[in-house]
Amino acid sequence: MALGLLMLAPAPSHAQSAGADAGSARSKGAPTNGAPATETTAAPRPGRRVRAFFSGHSLLDNPLPNWIEAMALSRGDSLGWQQQIVLGSPIRIRTRGEDPEGHAFEGYRLGRSRAGGPIDVLGELANPVQLAPGERYDHLVIAERVDLLGTMQWEGTIAYLRDYHDRVARHAPNATTLLYQVWPEIDRRDPAAWIGYVETELFAWECVAARVNDGLAAESRPARVRVVPAGLALAGLVGRAIDGHIPGVEGSVAQRVDAIFKDDLHLTPMAIYLMAAMHYGVLFDESPVGVAGAEGVAPELLPLLQSLAESTLAAYRSRAERPPTLDSCVARIADDVCPAYHRIHGRAARAERCELWRAPDGPLAGGLPAGASLLSFGWRSAAALVMLAAAGWGWLRFRGAYPHRARG
Repeated sequence: MALGLLMLAPAPSHAQSAGADAGSARSKGAPTNGAPATETTAAPRPGRRVRAFFSGHSLLDNPLPNWIEAMALSRGDSLGWQQQIVLGSPIRIRTRGEDPEGHAFEGYRLGRSRAGGPIDVLGELANPVQLAPGERYDHLVIAERVDLLGTMQWEGTIAYLRDYHDRVARHAPNATTLLYQVWPEIDRRDPAAWIGYVETELFAWECVAARVNDGLAAESRPARVRVVPAGLALAGLVGRAIDGHIPGVEGSVAQRVDAIFKDDLHLTPMAIYLMAAMHYGVLFDESPVGVAGAEGVAPELLPLLQSLAESTLAAYRSRAERPPTLDSCVARIADDVCPAYHRIHGRAARAERCELWRAPDGPLAGGLPAGASLLSFGWRSAAALVMLAAAGWGWLRFRGAYPHRARG
């Protein structure tokens, strides 16, 4: 069952047919146990070929992309991919680099590839060694660090996300960027509060994507930055575990959370599989119901996890068709998301600082000016230079004040 345009509806899916290199075609109604199709089975669709570059930290690390690829292969699709993994990093580190005032953008040379070695991101985007000759990456899957409001304020999330998108689009003008909604640390004593916050914070992820898309639209370019509501699906899984609706997950509330989280942030195979199913559904614009399982995930859990991914994406579709405006982002982050952010991090008294989100030069003003990008400026714009230097200075302040937040 095709899910349709799951993310921001104005931008069409760019998963393309690979022809013979995509493997055998799959019938949407065909049985998965090798039995012959009946006369009522729908005609097989051509296998789809998606070329994705993954940039993130431990929450986007292996085996997540490997499992997405395995799901695709089980459907007769194929996924060509490469990755840049820098543990605990914000997007700023993976673009501009460790030096917040550096102009060479050495961050694109940081990180670990899918083979475990170094990665030259810009070289790979220009001349992919992981793809067939002539192919280019048509999707960027990217994760910001887990403290989203902190990175928006101190790390220039909006500007650096735009820069990464432009780097990919330079070689594939119709490329789509998928912003992976990750999550903060969970408190096993109060997982319900964590669920509520993750659901609330999704709006801020949507604001990041909307601000980048506003800049693209100002240049008469299509809005191709979308949100993968993975945190929303994970919150649903935690809720089901607490309510006793996951087979084999029993015990106290903390023990049920332990079935999903192996520490306060990282996931067990069951939850990683859910994340993979979410990304498969978005990348291939297909239902993940019936895709291959994965090592360490009990077969009896697969229908639940696949259905949860499918239902989350289907329910999110109508919301994604109405991206937030700048005014709504300013008001709701200041009034709702920011106070909740401080509460979930044990700093409720700091909620009075949330008024900074209303300032004309607040974090939501971090979008790039119309007609400009970090890539196209070539650092000839003093205004952009000042903005990014300020973001780097903010990172130093944030890292000193909250060193334990530099995780992921």
